[in-house]
Parts: sequence; C-alpha cells; structure tokens
Amino acid sequence: MKTLSIIIPAKNEEIEIANTVHGAFRALSKFKLLGEVIAINDGSTDQTAAILKDLQNLYPSLVVITHLKSQGLGAAFLSGIQSAKMDYAFLLPGDNENDPESVMIHVADLNQEDVLVTYVENPEERSAFRQRLSRSYTHIINLAFGHRLKYFNGTSLYKVSVIKKINLESRGFFFTAEILLKLLRGKAQYKEVPIRLTNVKQTKSQALSWKSLKEVVKGFCRMLYWQYVISRREAL
Repeated sequence: MKTLSIIIPAKNEEIEIANTVHGAFRALSKFKLLGEVIAINDGSTDQTAAILKDLQNLYPSLVVITHLKSQGLGAAFLSGIQSAKMDYAFLLPGDNENDPESVMIHVADLNQEDVLVTYVENPEERSAFRQRLSRSYTHIINLAFGHRLKYFNGTSLYKVSVIKKINLESRGFFFTAEILLKLLRGKAQYKEVPIRLTNVKQTKSQALSWKSLKEVVKGFCRMLYWQYVISRREAL
C-alpha cells in the first residue's frame, strides 16, 4: 500500500486553514490511504497558530511545525519533507485553492514514477493576468532548461526518499521549479497529471509581490548557474 504525507504551509491563512486541513483528512479517508497531515505555521501573525492548535484537538494525528519567523514557502515545504514519514508527499497550499482529491486520485496510478508533475486543468479560474504570467513563466523555464513541461508551480506528488536527497536552495516561490529541474537533471521518472483549482481568492496572491518576484529571479539565475556551470564542471 502506498502511503502519503500531505504538507500544508500556512502564513496568515486564518480564513481558509481549517477548511484546508479538513479537506486533507477527508481526502485521505475517501481514498482509504494511510497517511499523515503536516501543517507548517510559517511565522503567521494572525490567528493561524491558534486555529491549528484547535484542529489538533479534532485531529490528534495532525503534526504542526512552527516557524517563529517566516522563512518562505520553500523553507516551509522543506520542513514538512524533513518530517515526512510516508512514501510520497505533496504540498497543499493553506489557502484552500487546490483540491487534494484531484492529486490523490492519481496515487493509485503510481508505478515507477519518482514524481507526478501536476498542471492546472481549469486555469480560467484565475485572472487573465495570472494566466498570462503563468504561461510566460513556464515557457521561459522550458526554453532555458530544454524541457516541455506544462507547469512548474503545481502541487506535484514526490517520492519522499528521492526528494530528501535534493539540496534545495530556493526558499521562495521558485522552489517547485528547482525541485523539478533537479529531478529531471537526475533522470527521475515522471508523469504529468491534471489537478483542479477549487477556491481561487480574489485577493492579491503573495506570489505576485515584488519580493516574491525578486526571489524567483534569484532562484532562476542560481539554477542556470548550477545546471550549466556547476553540473558540467562536476561531470568533467
């Protein structure tokens, strides 16, 4: 039987964090999967911490990791991976935007894959600007690194033993692209599968801030250097 860790990073997600956790446990039950739910409170200054504490009374198996100061989405996910005890893991954003069932429905199809690379099948749920930005981001990364993936920022499902071997440097929003690029560089076996957005908020995403953009650019440049300089030097 395949086992699953659901990792939920949350920074100031008091509005949706409870629904996200409920959905994770409900999905594990629906698919009859042995699994765990790990929530990372990444330096929240709202009621996220208190809500997670209350949820532990309802779900005693819920693991809560606390970052007293925000370390970034990538760092939160890495904390979850380091604590994961199951065979596979995926990130479920704390804003309840993604449907965990649309990821978990593919678990039964896992064969020899190291990663199921997810892409959004209903992008129209996002704003037109967000869709254009996502398409441009995907195109640039594919062009720069010689791939043809449909999406780099999805809630991909990873084999835990494989991802724990990756030296993840990005702590911001570029971390999912870094993981996939390093897995593909290492000849990881993968399959692309669709997922659905379920609760797209109209508020501005943290991914669209100038700070996040700078982190993405830094991560992209660092990854270019790693692939075309460091890796080639090590191969000599």
